[in-house]
Amino acid sequence: MDTDVNRDRSALTLRNIRQNGWCNMELHYLEIFNTVSRLGSYKLASSEMHISQPALSNEMKKLEGQIGFRLFDRRGNGVVLNSNGVILRNYTSRIFDIVDDMEGAISDLRDTAEGEIHIGASNTPGAYIMPLVMADYKKKYPLVTCSMTVGDTSEIEDLVNKGHLDAAVNGGERDYGDRIITQKLFTDRLIFVSSPYNNLAEKEIVTIGDLSSVGFIVHKVDSQLYVSYKKFIGQTGLHENIVMTLGNIDAIKNAVKTDIGISLLPEMAVRRDLQEGSLVMLRTNLPKIDYPYNLIRNKRQTLTTADKRFISMLISKMTMPVDYAESIK
Repeated sequence: MDTDVNRDRSALTLRNIRQNGWCNMELHYLEIFNTVSRLGSYKLASSEMHISQPALSNEMKKLEGQIGFRLFDRRGNGVVLNSNGVILRNYTSRIFDIVDDMEGAISDLRDTAEGEIHIGASNTPGAYIMPLVMADYKKKYPLVTCSMTVGDTSEIEDLVNKGHLDAAVNGGERDYGDRIITQKLFTDRLIFVSSPYNNLAEKEIVTIGDLSSVGFIVHKVDSQLYVSYKKFIGQTGLHENIVMTLGNIDAIKNAVKTDIGISLLPEMAVRRDLQEGSLVMLRTNLPKIDYPYNLIRNKRQTLTTADKRFISMLISKMTMPVDYAESIK
């Protein structure tokens, strides 16, 4: 048996590394060693690392010469680690785990990203939140090209399922199945709004009976806002009187401002209108109506650095949506 193999295994210790000057060994040699040990072949390792096989063999001889031990034994057309090689690999595996962590940390310190991101959103976040987040993201990462698709909740879900969107934000409660990862960002509330000229605008408390006496302007029937409206009708027994159905929130708000009827809308969507006085929030003694916003993405889709940076910013912004909305007045 080779005398090198029988040498004291304690030779591969930090103390002897320092005494023998092995700290000067190049990381490149260790990378070659790791690759050969993983593939069990000099030929395969040279192909993967884009190094000629004679050059790779020469580098391995340098490493073995520097250490003073053989690290591999021949077996058929390949090589296997001997006992010394196994000991060294235990150390080099940890070294390269640390190197990977370091590279990730450096990337975070540089905080850079480039490429493209394709984002989606349902109507409320698409109109009132996402453009603000994307503008901030573009300022921080100017090399990234951003695009956003706004649609109904079901349309956005379909695009995420098909892999056409890297991530999206949808409003309302919905079961997305096991192909989509969901994360709740924050919960808005639905409020009743009217024109300041509506008779209910001056009332201190608006009752169910009051609401039954006016017409409602609602979102189209395949929207989550309509689902929430119908849920409210079912829970309260409110007499339903729909005077108009419209396809987007801005249209609904404009119709309410003309005093055609009242509507049940996300507070985030009407915040500025309430501040300006063009809409009035009707105060009721009814239970609060929650309206959540969720981040959704395809479980099978790999996120790029640009995607990860965007999602991180989105989560940080939307966990404080009120403060963020106030900042853009």
